[in-house]
Amino acid sequence: MTLTSHRKTLVDYTLNDGFLLALFFTGLFACAPVITLFGNSLYKLFALISVVFLLLMGRLLIGKTGIQMYAAFAIVTTLLTIVQLPDAYIAVEIKGLMSILLIAMIVPMLYGDASSYLLKGVILGGKLNIIWIFIQMFAWWFLSVDINDLLFSQVFNMVETASQFKATGFVATGLCWNVGGIVAALLLVFIAEREPVWKILTFVAGVLTQSSTALLGLGLCTVYIFVKWLFSNSDLIRSCVSGKWFLCIAGFLSVFALIYSISPTVQHALQNALSFTVFRIGALNGQNVFDSSAQAHSDYISNIPALFSNMNFKSFLFGYGINCSGLPYSALTGQYKTISAWTVECDLTNTLLSMGVIGTGVFYGWLFSSVVTTWRINKSISFLLIVLIFCGFFYNLQSVNSFWLILCEASIVSDAQGEQCSLFSKNRTLR
Repeated sequence: MTLTSHRKTLVDYTLNDGFLLALFFTGLFACAPVITLFGNSLYKLFALISVVFLLLMGRLLIGKTGIQMYAAFAIVTTLLTIVQLPDAYIAVEIKGLMSILLIAMIVPMLYGDASSYLLKGVILGGKLNIIWIFIQMFAWWFLSVDINDLLFSQVFNMVETASQFKATGFVATGLCWNVGGIVAALLLVFIAEREPVWKILTFVAGVLTQSSTALLGLGLCTVYIFVKWLFSNSDLIRSCVSGKWFLCIAGFLSVFALIYSISPTVQHALQNALSFTVFRIGALNGQNVFDSSAQAHSDYISNIPALFSNMNFKSFLFGYGINCSGLPYSALTGQYKTISAWTVECDLTNTLLSMGVIGTGVFYGWLFSSVVTTWRINKSISFLLIVLIFCGFFYNLQSVNSFWLILCEASIVSDAQGEQCSLFSKNRTLR
């Protein structure tokens, strides 16, 4: 090996390590949007750095995956719609297009260690969100301090809004201003982590958020894990009453019972969370009247026929603009009409209004093909994708926080197709 080729190999290794590290931080900050640098998203910054490394390595490829097709239609939609949009929505569409293009440039290189590094970042970010949810609630219950607003808005001035209040009062949102931005990360931690303590912490954190979407997703994942466990354990009674599952559950319940018995604040918060959840379930069964937020989310699906009737042929095919679904929805219903720009919080409706039936067909075609592909490899991964699609009917999980979930889903599929299936390698025998 000549000195020149040796140096070239060394540089390639260094650049590749930089690319993997950038992917890790892309995943880490994907679900922590309140942490910014001079007002700029760290997720997008590290995604851009990842693309720069690909350019330096000469590995920036134009693939033929569903994401590349989706990005191509995103460009077409932007060209056809941008001149007709108000200024506020023009900014939204440009940001959305840039986010999709960044993802489309990274996805072809998500093989081998690349997908694993990104997913490890997302899982670590999910765990940090879980821990932060408990810190948030502790600060609120015992100190009456909104720690997100204090740190990320007032002290460091990273974002204008860092927390959320509902009709029930303060709710935990983790390292985001809305728990919808971290739901996917919570579900990934819940499914991927085998340690019982993380599953318990994730579920409790989901309850503390008072998010119907989080509770629905975690509930479905809990049922799946329980059913899989039943099929994989012949001695059910022995498994239930022994081992670290029992010790963890017993220890957690003991500590929680002690805290609950001595803290009126915790008692009140838990009662609020449970009553809120029961109310939402009752509303779905027709026993209660939806609150304004739940009613709005219910209408996002039921109003689709009326929205279609208001479309012209071009809008039907290509939509109104990326993440510009609030514009036609406000025109139909008057909802949030005074807000300069907003996005419908439902994946199906948002995608239909944003990119029309063509973009929607391409995107969901890729998602469902990913479900089929991973089902043959590892059913846990496939089920997680199904839950993410289903939860998207109740919140815009796919497009929130610069479409980070799409990059994560592409990594999950690539990781599943790898030889080691690193994310779920311990679960492969339980398919």
